[in-house]
Amino acid sequence: MITHHFNHSILEATNNGGNILATLKQQRTRQEIIIAMKQLLNKEAFSDITIKKICETALIHHSTFYRYFEDKYDLLRAVLALICDEINAQLDNGKTVGDATFSIIRQEEGIFHHLQDYQQDGSFYTDFLAGLSTLIFDYATKDKQPTNDALLDVVRRAKYPKLASYTAAGAILGLIAKWNDAVTPASTEELHAFLEDSYAQLTTHLDATTSKSAT
Repeated sequence: MITHHFNHSILEATNNGGNILATLKQQRTRQEIIIAMKQLLNKEAFSDITIKKICETALIHHSTFYRYFEDKYDLLRAVLALICDEINAQLDNGKTVGDATFSIIRQEEGIFHHLQDYQQDGSFYTDFLAGLSTLIFDYATKDKQPTNDALLDVVRRAKYPKLASYTAAGAILGLIAKWNDAVTPASTEELHAFLEDSYAQLTTHLDATTSKSAT
């Protein structure tokens, strides 16, 4: 998973019950800040989002924001971690890596479009790549049984599964970037067809590559 920072030195409680309540309140506040960032990213570019806008959307004071996050970049990493959690949940429900990832991308289409400026410095790509490649590796290696996902089976059979996971995640994010750069955005149906075809080609190519490296 993509990691993010969290300041635990908040509102010291005087008893165990208070500790539990304080922790739940902290978790809820932190989650509300993340949701506020997602709402803003669905409407405007990352470069236009300020701490003031985040605080106004989350209905919190500036000081509260800085108890949980260092800056908006730190918050964005938490948003990406949440997106990886959403992909993870779909994998738990039996979806393939491609279907799970592309489903979330379509669901959060505005966010990925409005992260375009942040993608240019490579930070978004690096952060999301780390989370997605870890998800692929974890699911590919957690058991030895064949899955309904050809890509996971390819990674499992690879001589170097971590490298295969990283390659697969990079290719998937490359497809997303290509779609995001399109002058004329594809319809949902066109996007789904494109991603399904590209995912099948990726799996075939990765299978051929890993088979050669294993010999």
